[in-house]
Amino acid sequence: MTVGEIIKNYRSEKGVPAGTVADALDMSVREYLTVEGGAGEFSEEDISAIADLLGITPEDITEGEEIFVPIAKDEIRFVNSYMRTREHIEGISAYCTFKRPFSVALMVLFSFIFAASAIALFFAFNPFLIVGLVYAPLHIVMQFSTYRRFVKMLVARDKEATGGDLASFEITVTDSEIVCNNSAGNITRIKYNGIKKIVAYKNYLFITTVQGKIYTMERDCFTVGDAQGFIDFAREKGIRV
Repeated sequence: MTVGEIIKNYRSEKGVPAGTVADALDMSVREYLTVEGGAGEFSEEDISAIADLLGITPEDITEGEEIFVPIAKDEIRFVNSYMRTREHIEGISAYCTFKRPFSVALMVLFSFIFAASAIALFFAFNPFLIVGLVYAPLHIVMQFSTYRRFVKMLVARDKEATGGDLASFEITVTDSEIVCNNSAGNITRIKYNGIKKIVAYKNYLFITTVQGKIYTMERDCFTVGDAQGFIDFAREKGIRV
């Protein structure tokens, strides 16, 4: 077990996001995750600072292979870690704006109104049909405008929360809950009875809660388990996928 793996295990156990540790070391999140992932080394000063932040000793990290007691393997089922790039934000926004059932129903309805109004006007003029002919495409234009505003808002919020860096997310799935950590320092715990459904869309898995909140995983960013295994696990928990 590498030093980075030991630190990551302690972070997961204590619910400390990667971004919090990166800030303590005066690193960007991307730089920190690169070193933690094994493509670099932490200095003695870094290890001491990380130990202080996590409430452990430097020896717990440097000798962690022998003394660290992680969460039982049968509890941690999946771990999904990714950087939320603009492409990722656009994927989330496209789903929320265009692909959710209510949005799809509205798009179909207004497309039908536009087509019906155009056909009816061909046979007889009616001022009410002009309203349908104008408002229907206007609604579709408004959908695209909402999409662009949502992307811009999320990009700006990520930059503000992380000091200009890309936001990083780490989602840990256990037998009892899903824990979402992000580099802005937010930690969310989701119980399975609070999940309404999980939607697979392109490279994303959207976890929708009964409160209407949406949390995201990327299919190819599982560091423990894989996307299909998570989907099967969710179905075993009685969650609609």
